[in-house]
Amino acid sequence: KKAFRMFRWMADNMIDEYDYFAKADDDSYLVIPDLMPIVDSMASREVPFFGRTGSYKFQDANIQYCSGGAGYFIHRETLHGAAEDGGLERCLERSPVPNEDVSVGWCLTSHLDLGVSECEKTESSKFKGQRFYHTDPWTWKTVDVPKFIAEHDTVSLHKLLSNRLRDVNRAYRGKFGL
Repeated sequence: KKAFRMFRWMADNMIDEYDYFAKADDDSYLVIPDLMPIVDSMASREVPFFGRTGSYKFQDANIQYCSGGAGYFIHRETLHGAAEDGGLERCLERSPVPNEDVSVGWCLTSHLDLGVSECEKTESSKFKGQRFYHTDPWTWKTVDVPKFIAEHDTVSLHKLLSNRLRDVNRAYRGKFGL
């Protein structure tokens, strides 16, 4: 699976270069100016991993994970712990679920017992709800994107259709005076 191979490469080649490592889908849009204050806050507390919280029902358990589409971030110590002694490879072999993001969540919370119970929740009333948006493409067809961006401190938008990327980019450039 791609995420596990990516995390293995990051652990082997870049572990000391960054506080957090990111995973997002190719149809996601990350808003770096809105993201950096969150990363700084999480880094100061060494939050193990954070992003859009999800729950996957499997047999009698709920597996907590972060949505890869909306993007999630893993602290270097968490990644180091997951990569030690072939841990990532064991997770990949033993994961009971087919979904990659859920498998990563299962690996961190259950299999490797790193003490992570769920993704850090970044929602607050100040930010009018969630900041990591994992939604269906129809939403972005019907939303006034510039107005939405002006009213929200959004960190990521997922499942954007390619014809909306220009509108999103233009709206964010205007919001940040770029």
